[in-house]
Amino acid sequence: MTAGAKINIPWLGAGDRFGIQFVGGEGFMKQDLGNNVNGGGIFGAFNKVSMGFVTDAVYINGGGLQLTTGWSFVGHLEHWWTPNLSTVLWGDYSEIKYNDTVVNNRLFCGTNNGFAVGPGVTCDPSFQFAMVGLTTSWYVTKAFRLALEVSDTFIFTAFKDQAVTISKTPGLIAPSSVSGPFIAKDQNVWNVIFRAQRNFGNDII
Repeated sequence: MTAGAKINIPWLGAGDRFGIQFVGGEGFMKQDLGNNVNGGGIFGAFNKVSMGFVTDAVYINGGGLQLTTGWSFVGHLEHWWTPNLSTVLWGDYSEIKYNDTVVNNRLFCGTNNGFAVGPGVTCDPSFQFAMVGLTTSWYVTKAFRLALEVSDTFIFTAFKDQAVTISKTPGLIAPSSVSGPFIAKDQNVWNVIFRAQRNFGNDII
């Protein structure tokens, strides 16, 4: 399910607008969450790590496919200070949730998949992912844009405060030693990006 709206708010300023979007469903996590959030930022100092698992469904022997539930909410507010200077405040919050059948079968916590927790630890692969940011753009001309973006990314893991062992991390930028043990923690990563963009063709802001 997808729903959204874009609302012009000219009483704050010419060109100002507000937008929201909600996406949710079962068994289609690429649509609900977008690209995987794999990255070196899930690893923190002092052997901290944050993690979750993104799957469309999980097969349980004798129980069939258990669909994964996911949803995401995105919003932004854009304000034009002058005709060529704007600021956008934006954010999103997403959740990937596995049902009790998947959690109780502990399918994600076996050493055969490179991830292990203690036998008494609840094996819940669910997690939440959030971002908030501020982007300021100066359109030197209609075709040339300079922008500065500051954002913070958060991962909230269901394994929080548990000792975990990771023997492999395919596709991740990880520390030289990834075998752990690690302590699962909620993590956040700050990003600062400067952009110089030149458009060719239609000169449209």
